[in-house]
Amino acid sequence: MENSKLILVVLLFAVSKLSVAGNADTASANILHTLVEQLSQAIIQDGFNPPQASRIYAYCNIAAYEALINTSTDYASLGKQLNGLGELPKPDTKLNYDFSYSAVVAFSKVARALVYRVFVTDAAEKELLNKLEKENIESKTIENSIKYGNDLSDYIIAWVKQDNFIQLKTMQRYELKGIPGTWEPTPPAYTDALEPNWNKIRPMVMKTADQFKPSPPFEFSTDTASDFYKQNYFVYKTVNELTTEKLEIAKFWDDSPAHNEASGHFMYVSRKLTPGGHWMNIVKIVAKDKKLDMLTSSSIYALVSIAFFDGFISCWDEKYRTNLMRPETFINRYINSDWRPIFETPPFPEHTSGHAVISNAAATVLTDLIGDNTSFVDSTEVPYNLTVRKFNSFNEAAQEASMSRIYAGIHYMNAMEEGEKQGKAIAEYIIKILITKKD
Repeated sequence: MENSKLILVVLLFAVSKLSVAGNADTASANILHTLVEQLSQAIIQDGFNPPQASRIYAYCNIAAYEALINTSTDYASLGKQLNGLGELPKPDTKLNYDFSYSAVVAFSKVARALVYRVFVTDAAEKELLNKLEKENIESKTIENSIKYGNDLSDYIIAWVKQDNFIQLKTMQRYELKGIPGTWEPTPPAYTDALEPNWNKIRPMVMKTADQFKPSPPFEFSTDTASDFYKQNYFVYKTVNELTTEKLEIAKFWDDSPAHNEASGHFMYVSRKLTPGGHWMNIVKIVAKDKKLDMLTSSSIYALVSIAFFDGFISCWDEKYRTNLMRPETFINRYINSDWRPIFETPPFPEHTSGHAVISNAAATVLTDLIGDNTSFVDSTEVPYNLTVRKFNSFNEAAQEASMSRIYAGIHYMNAMEEGEKQGKAIAEYIIKILITKKD
């Protein structure tokens, strides 16, 4: 195995102007950033919900990573490490490759298998491959690279098809329990429960969906002295006394991919990034700021997306097990019937907070890979007419993302606190189990 790696390294050096990740080639890294940005646009336009989006980000970034590890002997394949994923196709050591080509092809082909508006990813792939062609790489090298990208993506797509996503359509729909304290659809659209069977999706690293089961929520009670009533009143009071700063935080981390907007007798849906998409953009911001090369950037994209993929499975498992009502329902029924949260309440049970789980999962992985006290300016929401926010660390950003749901009137403090613990535990487990950087 080591001899094969040595031969491959020698061959790579023989290819003129090869776009490799091991030489701090930030121009090649920008190719990867463009792929992720365009994937986010496809996800937004297609209207994928947050759990579905996490699935798309993870598989596409794994595909790119598996192509790019061939540019270095320092990185390990995720094959035989992720659930259900075997040993992936290897490049022929007798041939020349440009693995940037392979990464673009693999990422794009997996994306086309997962999104609906394939013209978005098609256009990105064509543009990026045209850029690479201008480097005057030999046509045979290009041919080899494209074939290898296709071989990788075909293998990953076959793996994707075994994750139970297709079977979700045949599973039983959610039925309202009608028990006091359980979840009910909320205004204005009173939308049906979103992804009640998401815990059936195969995790990437976790053994089971309930491996990181958090502490249960407070017991439902309308007694004004109870913990459950007190936390509802806290949300009620927080929203009523919201400062300008806290309102800005709520808006900045909203990241609800679909908002039902009313105009007269009409209702329409406005779309934006999912929470996972926001953290993918943070990866891009920091990678560009630090001038990280293509392979390093790819490894971070892959591990962060794996963390929030498993995070959503764990969170959704807890949501539909505890099946707790949202603050809006309780407050309208027992405190003030005219009260409304800042944003539309998402259509699924309360405990735990998805924002808290996936933000802390992502931040924990980023802290491990890049370092604590990494300051950055988050401009993710600028396209949505919001300003930038500055953070001194990934954990600081995650904590603010968690609290934003309290300010928005969407979650209880207990759901946020338990969600933070849940997300961190999942990420720490992934960091412990997965090996990407060899000693």
